[in-house]
Amino acid sequence: MANKINILLFEDDEGQAVLTKETLVKEGFLVDFYPSGKEGLSRMNEKDYTVFLIDMKLADMHGLEILKKIKKLKADAIAIMVTGYGDEITAVESMKLGAFDYIVKSPNMGHLTTLPLVIKEAVERYNLLMDKRKLEQELKAAQLSLIQAAKMSAVGQLGAGVAHELNNPLGGILGYVQYVLGKINDPNFKMEEFQTCKKYLQYIEKESVRCKEIVESLLKFSRPSSPEFKLIDVREVVKDTLQILENQLSSNNITVETEFDSYVDKIMGNANQLQQVFTNLILNAQQAMVKDGKIWIRINNAVDTKTNLRKVNIEVQDTGCGIPAENVEKILEPFYTTKTDHKALGLGLSITYRIIQDHGGEIAIKSQINKGTTFIITLPVA
Repeated sequence: MANKINILLFEDDEGQAVLTKETLVKEGFLVDFYPSGKEGLSRMNEKDYTVFLIDMKLADMHGLEILKKIKKLKADAIAIMVTGYGDEITAVESMKLGAFDYIVKSPNMGHLTTLPLVIKEAVERYNLLMDKRKLEQELKAAQLSLIQAAKMSAVGQLGAGVAHELNNPLGGILGYVQYVLGKINDPNFKMEEFQTCKKYLQYIEKESVRCKEIVESLLKFSRPSSPEFKLIDVREVVKDTLQILENQLSSNNITVETEFDSYVDKIMGNANQLQQVFTNLILNAQQAMVKDGKIWIRINNAVDTKTNLRKVNIEVQDTGCGIPAENVEKILEPFYTTKTDHKALGLGLSITYRIIQDHGGEIAIKSQINKGTTFIITLPVA
């Protein structure tokens, strides 16, 4: 046993406690015992105890009460009930409360032969559970890193469009600032020119706010997202996404038409991750059309006909080249891509699929060659 396992024994019979401790120490365990339930519970945080052996009848507390308190403080703790007064009802109740096993003491101490084996089995299962949780945490971290990598790839694609989107208003702002400064510094500045300067200052304010919103949207999109879910309105997420993509789409003569219900139920979700979904779908639609085309984005409330539960439907439809029928089922697989660009890793849609799954939703695809593709996302209502 590479790491010594700490065991806390609740036992008010000193002879039983000493024999149990000696048996377990020989097996390589570290054991502390207390005759009082209250004292044992007060000491349980002094060491990293993995296993708790609980006598059912102590002078000050019942074993089931001790078990409840241990599980409340340390849900993953291994608790094994060891009693000289065994009955089926108590055994069942112990297991319901989270005990790993229920061992009845024998007059000839035969249970001390079984006890180390039960503890070793319990520890083995405990270690497997801890390893599983660690792997799940590592997998979640890897998924978030992959999402962030794909997100930054999308930011790279958006760079030129965002630069152009900022350059236009900044050029206008610079021109109007130069005009206003020129007038203010002119000793012959006339009062009737004041209204013109005021109008230009209002334009400067409006365009500055526009630039600020573009930068904020890009920063919000590019920063790593936490796994936290909140109540969100999907329509607002789509609007934020379109604000970033607007110039890139218009420069390719692609128009976007939105059709949103006047009221849409809110969902529990991560706005940053869902923005990644919509960015992926809209950029894929743009690339399928190259130049000239149309994208429809529809959001509406619906009811699942199978479960009768409310949901939100989001459709992203384009007039692009379409997806061959044999590729539709593969398109959401990691690293699958039909693009010839060597930089296309085929991760965008697989990440989209993963994010929608994490939100408890579904994604479906309808496509016709030379007519276009529609991605249909359904998300459960909060």
